[in-house]
Amino acid sequence: MSLLLSVKNLSKVYKLNKAEMNSFRETFRSIFNRQEQIRNEFFALNLASFDLSSGEILGITGPNGAGKSTLLKILSEVTYPTSGEVEIFGRVASMLEIGTGFHPELTGRENVFFNASLLGMNRAETEQKFDQILAFSEIGEFIDTPIKRYSSGMYVRLAFSVAIHTHVDLFLIDEVLAVGDINFQEKCKDKMKELSAAGAGIILVSHNQRMLEEFTSRLLLIDGGEIIFDGNTNEGLKLYGRNLD
Repeated sequence: MSLLLSVKNLSKVYKLNKAEMNSFRETFRSIFNRQEQIRNEFFALNLASFDLSSGEILGITGPNGAGKSTLLKILSEVTYPTSGEVEIFGRVASMLEIGTGFHPELTGRENVFFNASLLGMNRAETEQKFDQILAFSEIGEFIDTPIKRYSSGMYVRLAFSVAIHTHVDLFLIDEVLAVGDINFQEKCKDKMKELSAAGAGIILVSHNQRMLEEFTSRLLLIDGGEIIFDGNTNEGLKLYGRNLD
């Protein structure tokens, strides 16, 4: 297996106090009051480091606000780290939020071409795979309906179908499959296992213990912006369960 992703000492800091300094006194005081500045900083991620190899399926879990979504947004270049390094060796597709990469006024068909272009596919490639995308999504006759009229489940089915039919090396998924029905979730898991067997890396953020146990062999447990566990999925879930007790 070859290295697909390398994350080293990744941190993301947000300022809690965004009030503008409107006097010389406030500016002067802030320069010499380092403790006040530190209290106004929130580490969404703090020195996170891990690697991912081709074909590996990695689960990520942890309490709400732990930093899981922040990590995926950095890997997707939706936001940028305060410090640290990310190296990705290949093409990335991500499903972070329902509707990401889609335009609500366009039809499903138009959005297939629009979203595929964002993922690096040209029109000829998309046309060649369009029937496969449509069949997998199960959108049927609604493909020519503006997607602002779609349910959340229809959004996910179409977005997932486009993503898995691109030439993806790294696939990032953040909870969005939870809105789909059980049959579609099973179909998605089968397809992701197929992608993994072909060498794609997959990162799945989820609170669904059953899905993590079934689908992943390795788990990152994140709490307070820090990776507190990196290892066997079952062991990580037991640790997470003990911490919640």
